[in-house]
This record gives sequence, structure tokens and C-alpha cells, in this order.
Amino acid sequence: MTERSTNRLKFSTERIRALPCAQGQTEYHYDTECKGLALSVGKSGRKSFLLYKKVRGKPQRISIGAFPAISVEQARKKAAKLVGEIASGLIDGAISGTQRFSEAFRDYMKEHAIPGKRSGEEDLEIYERNLTGKRTVGERRGKRAEGGRRLIDLSSYKLADISGPLLRQLHRDMSVATPIAANRTMALVSSVFTHAIREGRYDKLNPARAVQRNRESSRERFLSREEAKWLWVSLDAEPDLQIVDFVRLALATGARRGNVLAMRKADVDLSQKTWRIGITKNGTPQSIPLSVPAVEVLTRRLADPSSPEWVFPSSSKTGHFVEPKKGWQRVLDRATAMRLRDALDAAHHERVACEINLQVCTEFPGIAVAALREAAGVAGVDVQRLSMTDLRIHDLRRTVGSWLASGGASLPLIGRVLNHKSSQSTQVYARFMLDPVRQALNQVAADFANASSQQDIQ
Repeated sequence: MTERSTNRLKFSTERIRALPCAQGQTEYHYDTECKGLALSVGKSGRKSFLLYKKVRGKPQRISIGAFPAISVEQARKKAAKLVGEIASGLIDGAISGTQRFSEAFRDYMKEHAIPGKRSGEEDLEIYERNLTGKRTVGERRGKRAEGGRRLIDLSSYKLADISGPLLRQLHRDMSVATPIAANRTMALVSSVFTHAIREGRYDKLNPARAVQRNRESSRERFLSREEAKWLWVSLDAEPDLQIVDFVRLALATGARRGNVLAMRKADVDLSQKTWRIGITKNGTPQSIPLSVPAVEVLTRRLADPSSPEWVFPSSSKTGHFVEPKKGWQRVLDRATAMRLRDALDAAHHERVACEINLQVCTEFPGIAVAALREAAGVAGVDVQRLSMTDLRIHDLRRTVGSWLASGGASLPLIGRVLNHKSSQSTQVYARFMLDPVRQALNQVAADFANASSQQDIQ
């Protein structure tokens, strides 16, 4: 095992709090008062106590607990107890790879994913769907392939028995029908192993790194001006003000979905028209200047006394709005239904437009969109072009970036608005900067035309 840092200091609460985030890979600091007691510091600033000790002749990192939940004195007592257990032979397979993947995943969810990631629910869904042997090869969206064998049940394997070839086989089998899901699954497996290594429960190389991922092209979906009009019409008809304000704030700020959902009232300063996010997805804080529409929404929501902490309160475990799937789908169904109805009316299919009136579209959008899709198909209306039900919540953020780009905003400015840590993340919006290119090409064409008109043709 190699450490990036071997700093030694007498541990105290003040000294540990003062330690900066790691600049690259995890950094380690060692206590001068308790032999073997160490502290890991990650890029996000997460700090954890561990015991660095040889077990059966091999150096191991044995997890003690996260700081400050575990105090310095508690960590020293736990380290001394572990040293005694090692000497007595009581420390077993949890640090030598005999822990099963299901147990390692449980530890990952408990110690890392749920407290540290907003995608904990997605991780659990990926694990249960793809790593427990429930799916078959070639299965897509719950539809089993005829005669397909089951995917490898990784949950039952011991960590020491999970190899690169085994994971490559799992990745290949998943890639038959769902290549992107195969990549996401392998990323989760890699994260579980990384966590086990960091916490001292696995002492070998991460086998998931031996798996070559499938090539992915970035998603390009964003709202067109026409779609934005119908989205706004649908929002005006939506009775649930929570989903309405969430969508409007997401578009007004360009912030990530998780940050908008977990917005705290204390982080909003209406006098300065700013919203400060403590920690974003890329591990850095962000201050967002609030536009006029954002201020209008927040002025009303901050005045609501029913929730002193959250802008979007909820009865969920977190206390705030978590995943507005049903509300978002309802908004998209209504927007699509109204758009199809308008197209049928323009194509002189007034009978259908009368049967599926605006009230039906507003109150029963799911029923309306199904009926109007069928009618539009018979009438020769392009249903696929008019449908908006494929929009995802993250596409709202992508819409902000693409509209900024098409409006002539520079890539650095777009990166600042979207709080991209890497310029590579912002580079995808360069393809939307067509107007300056078009103007330049028009100028070149005009210059050629002007030059040719001045030639004397003999």
C-alpha cells in the first residue's frame, strides 16, 4: 500500500478540523500518541479514522469511523482494542476479502452513498436490478429475453472471488441489451470496491478497473423554444404548486436537480438576490445570482411558515422534496396532449379536439395524451416530433446551457453558470453556438459574391 502523505501529528479536534481537503488521491495522517492510528482525508473533505496495522504479515487498513462522529479519544480507544483483537486472532475475513459483495454494498450504502450522495436511491435500484441475479441476458425494461440465462449474481460472491474476467463477463452480458446500464452498473461495483479498500476491508486492486466501458455519446436533449411554450402552458394548468415552482426554479437557476430539491431557506438571501449552495456535486460551494423569476418564486416560498428549513418541504425521510417523478410525468403528459390537440385542430380535425377538450387535457393528462396520440397517428400528424414525454428533469439544466450558448454566451460563462469543475463538461455546448458561425459563413459568401461581381468577363 502506498500513501500520498505520511504526515505525523498529535491528533486533536482542532488540528483535524484544520486539515485541508486532499488535492488528488486520499491523504493519510498518523497520530503520534497512538501507534497505528491514522486519519484519511479525501478530496471532498471527508475524514475517517482507521488503524494501519499488519495482519498475518500483510499491512491492512481497518476502519474505525468517521470524524467528527467519532472523537479523537474514542478513536484511540477503538484502535487499542483492535490491536488487542489482532494479537488474539479475533480479526477475521472482514479485512481479508471474505466479506460478500452484498455486505460490502450494505456498508457502502450506510457509510458513503446515503449520507454523501443524492443518488443513493439510484445505487440501490441498480444493485437490486442488475447485481442480484434477477435479470436475464438480453432483458430490457423488465421484458425477459426468450431462453435467456440469468446475469451473474454478484451479491453472493466473496470480494476475494470477484475477478476482472468475472466482471467483464457480467458487463458483456448486460451490454447485449443495455450498454449504458452496463456502464453504470460497473461504475457502482467499482465504487463499492473503492470504499472497501479505503475502509480497510479489502487489500487488493479494484477488479472493476479491468473492465473496458462501452462508448457513450452525450445526451443532446433540451427544450426547444416551441416546447418551452407548451411546458409553460402545462405548468400554468398544474394544481401542484410544489412541482410548478421546482421546474421554474430549475430553469431560472440552471442548478442541479438535487440542489434545487434540497434548497434551504437559510441559504437564500433575497436582499442580495443570491443563493449559496454549501457543497455541490463537484465538491465545491456555489453562489448563484437570482434572476427576477427566481426571486418571485422564492419570495413566496420563503414566506410560507409551514417549513422553517426547506424551500420544498416534504414528508419524506429527508424532510424535503426528493423525486418528483409523478408530478413531472403529469406536466409532460399535459404539455404533449395540449400540443397534439393544437396540431389536430390546425389540421382540421376539430371533432377530436372537441372530444378531448382542454379540461380533459388539464385534469386527466395521462388519458388525454393516450387518446390524442392514437388520433394523431390516424390523422397523419407526426406524434414523435410533438411528444415531450421523453424529457428528463436534468434536461432543464441542459436547456439553460444550450440556450446560453445559442444566445452567444462564452463557454467560460456557461461553465460558471452551471458550476462545471472541468471545461470539458462545458465543451459540449460549443455545438449550439451556430449563429456566430453562420454569420461568419454568410460574410465569406458575401465577400465571394462581391469579388465575382467585380470581375470583367471577356
